[in-house]
This record gives sequence, structure tokens and C-alpha cells, in this order.
Amino acid sequence: MRLPRFAGAVFRGGFGLAFRRVACPFPQRECGDCLLREKCAWSYVFLTPRPEGAGIMRRYDTVPHPFVIEPPHEERIEYSAGAALTFNLVLIGRAIEYLPYFVLAFEQMAAQGLGPGRPRLKIRSITQDGTILFDASAHTFRAPLRKQRLHLRPGADRCGQVKLNFLSPTRITYAGRMCRRIDFHILIRSLLRRLGLLAYFHDQPVELDYTGLIKQAQQVRTSEMHLAGYEWRRYSGRQEREVEMEGMTGTVTYEGNIGPFLPFLRAGELLHVGKGTSFGMGKYELEVG
Repeated sequence: MRLPRFAGAVFRGGFGLAFRRVACPFPQRECGDCLLREKCAWSYVFLTPRPEGAGIMRRYDTVPHPFVIEPPHEERIEYSAGAALTFNLVLIGRAIEYLPYFVLAFEQMAAQGLGPGRPRLKIRSITQDGTILFDASAHTFRAPLRKQRLHLRPGADRCGQVKLNFLSPTRITYAGRMCRRIDFHILIRSLLRRLGLLAYFHDQPVELDYTGLIKQAQQVRTSEMHLAGYEWRRYSGRQEREVEMEGMTGTVTYEGNIGPFLPFLRAGELLHVGKGTSFGMGKYELEVG
């Protein structure tokens, strides 16, 4: 099996086809005409339409997806028969209730094959913190051991420096354009927006002083920045064509009053930042100075 350097779109595309097979009872029907659309796992997880009556994002038809698929983070792109491949899944808020659907979808995804030529795979196991939740050999499943509660409030820790290492292509937009220079206030704007929307649509809304936090973020300076462009192509089933994608990878170091932002930065480590997060884009690691 041969995968592209960044295989996020391959995994997400294969998962989407498989998820519809296991979750949608009427795959030939348009979702807008379906009586089950308000209670449908496929619609909620993969299409994620904006709920009727929602008080925000009125100009949009869809809202952020409640999941992140992180493709293998390794330079290796070729896998021989019998080789192991590991990827990560993050479920957000109410999406955790649909974990059994994800398990079935991953089995389907493996059986239908990934990448050019669609070589087939088999799911060996699904684990959480080293504990097996799904054992393919025995076909047994257990519920997640824990759910991590993220506290989206400004922190009180003292911190004067932080370094972000962007591990997957990251696409953050500001003033309608992709940022090739990610200053701290731009990062925080994107992060607060993502975290706030995920909380609003998939868990419990949170109240934050966005204006005050952004003003504080503008006082944090960029001390080092080593970013490079990252381009690739993916096939869009919705558009039925290949789409050019672009993002940034590398490291950025910030200095200033970082403490109030640490809870948001740590949440972003799990939930990613920017565009294309369900593909695994926007993944970063944090080094606190």
C-alpha cells in the first residue's frame, strides 16, 4: 500500500463512504428529504448541518464536524503486507455516543481498501490509553474508559514563552486570506473560534471575553518563526474533482503573557486549529517555556 505524505484526505474520504454504509438506512435518498435527518448519525457526524434555530453562523449551512481523524504521523509512505499502520481518532461532545458506528465504519474502510489500487486492510484493535476497546480477533467492544473535560477559561499560570510545532499542514485564514505568518493574535482568533463553535454545537456553550482575549493576544510577540508551505491535492467527492490544498508546517515561538491562553492552547493540541481539521490538518505540539 502506498499513501501520500499527508494521508488525511485518504482516511477521511474512505471513512466517509464507509460511515454512510453503516449508518444511513436510505443511501440513495437526499438527506434534505429524509424524515430521519434530525436523528441520523451520518448526518450529524459527517454532514453536520447547522441546527435550525441556532443563534450563530446564520450564513452557513454546516458547522464544524465533531471528530478529528489524525493520519499516521511518519515519513513512511509504503506499507508491505503484514505491516502495522496506526492512526488516531478524536471524538467531541455528543459524537462520543456514536463510537460503535465509528468502529463499524473503520472495519468497512479497511475492507474496501485505502489509497491507489485500494489494497485491503484488517482492523487489529482500537485502544484508549493502552487499553483495548475493540478486539477484532474476538470481535468484542467496550465503552470508552474516560472522557476528557476541557475547561475553556483563561488560565492563571505564569508563562512567558511557548513554542508550537505544527506537525500537519495548518491552514489559518485572517482577513480572507491564508496566513503564511501566524502571529499570536491570529492563532488565538482561529483557536477561540473553533473551540467556541465546537462547544456551542456539540457540548455546552461557553461565554468568553473574545474582544478582551484578542487584545491581550496582540501584546504577545513572535520571537522566532520557521514555517514552510505545504501543498498537496485531494479528491473531493462532493465536488467530483481534485482540489488543490495548501497549508503551513514548521515552528513558531511566542513570548509575552502566555498564561491566560494556556488552557486554549492545550485544548487545541487535541482538537487542532484552522481549516480541514477533520482531515487531521492543524495538528500541533506545545512546548511551554
